[in-house]
Amino acid sequence: MSSHALASAALITAAAGLLAWVIAQIPAGAFFSVDGGVKLLGVRALEAQGYGAEFFRPSTPWVAELWRGDAFPFRPPFALATEGGWNSAFPLPFLALSSIGHGLGGELGLYFVPWLATLGTWACVAWRFRTHPWRVGLVALSIGSFASIYGATFWEHTPALFLVSVALLGEWPASTRAQLLRGLLLGAVGFLRPEAWILGAAWLVAPLLTRARRPRQSLPTGAGFAAMAILFVVHNLAVYGSPLGAHAQQLGEAVDAAAGTTGMGYAEILGEMLRVWVAKSPALWALLLLLGLSRQARRRPEFTALALALIVIIVVTPALLPNAGGRQWGPRYWIVALPLLWQSVALLREEGASKLAPAILGLAATAGIALNSIYAARVFERGYRSDMHRLAAALEVIDGQAVALAVPLHAGELAGHLDRWPFFLARDTRELVELVQAMPPSVRRITWIVPAAASAPGTRLELGPELDCVFDGQMLEAHFAIVCERGAHSTGE
Repeated sequence: MSSHALASAALITAAAGLLAWVIAQIPAGAFFSVDGGVKLLGVRALEAQGYGAEFFRPSTPWVAELWRGDAFPFRPPFALATEGGWNSAFPLPFLALSSIGHGLGGELGLYFVPWLATLGTWACVAWRFRTHPWRVGLVALSIGSFASIYGATFWEHTPALFLVSVALLGEWPASTRAQLLRGLLLGAVGFLRPEAWILGAAWLVAPLLTRARRPRQSLPTGAGFAAMAILFVVHNLAVYGSPLGAHAQQLGEAVDAAAGTTGMGYAEILGEMLRVWVAKSPALWALLLLLGLSRQARRRPEFTALALALIVIIVVTPALLPNAGGRQWGPRYWIVALPLLWQSVALLREEGASKLAPAILGLAATAGIALNSIYAARVFERGYRSDMHRLAAALEVIDGQAVALAVPLHAGELAGHLDRWPFFLARDTRELVELVQAMPPSVRRITWIVPAAASAPGTRLELGPELDCVFDGQMLEAHFAIVCERGAHSTGE
């Protein structure tokens, strides 16, 4: 094994170990974002109910009954309303893959697929550029991308990136069968992330417009991609009853203001995604600097095709999104475009790059690893132990029999604890009273979580003779005001 191969292997091993360390620190029931908790319920639904879009049904009959009504704690964009109830808004193929890891390793097993997919992406980059003069730098650049830390999150973006990397960076034979398989693989990414359909179409069409590839060369790949698009429509019709599936319903529905999110316009989404990308992508800085130093590359059809495809993805994707990504480290909706960025940097070396190019690449790769691997790992580790776990930790102390939430966004943080604390939606005092009245008499203590209030601990909330409600100060430091409820009507008081 050459010294360059050893260096690449050492980088990948160290980065993989760092991600594994972050995953090992994750407390039970904690997730990087609300999505993770909702997806956990999706995995449980697949395990209990089989492959389908129906939302998880609690095993306790009275909880399941209340979830069929207005007390259902999840709202769009995390759950989608249907005639028969609520559907999961997340890709079922990813949940099905995750159920394997969940069965083997419990909650930590949910991270098997994202972690392995991230390693697979790095390995794909190392193999594709194994003879490139900048091979170690390109591997370091991929490890230093904003996508790497997502290998320690319960998200489907890293598996999507891995499949795209294999399809775009793999050394595929020119045979019709191989190129057909390549198209099928590229189309399969769309089952995980809808923006991948934009990537696939742009990657297929851009070389034709720039004459970097002949139409006949693209036919088998395009046929495979189209076949997967048809299968995608058939799958969605069978599962969701609509050709475009859950994502189309997300876009078609107004985002519930109570869910803690607001609708964003195209310009606002694009601006926010660009801001986050520039802040978290030294590889982008390197590409722009190297491009400015290489006039020849700008005239090469292959480079023009990559640039055109990248521009299409950047411009079109925000038009098909309900938001800019919410809580994230880098623009997760553009993760699938990263292989185009890496390929573009590699092409610049082949066109007589400036003598400054290796230094630029080295600085970008070093900055990326420092920011997106080392620093990000520390930020995520602290976040998992504090921000995302604070709600459940406080409830351990309060020890209520049920939890009512004024803000649906918080439901995802409790999803991993549903067996211990059944939780419901009660956005105001009227809904709280109705919820308590619908609960069985055995439920005597309910904790109501509301946005942080100025009320001091011990302040009583007047809700009539049936309920004795008191502000509890135990969660004020976690930016929530807790109201403890006692069902006087259920005890004869």
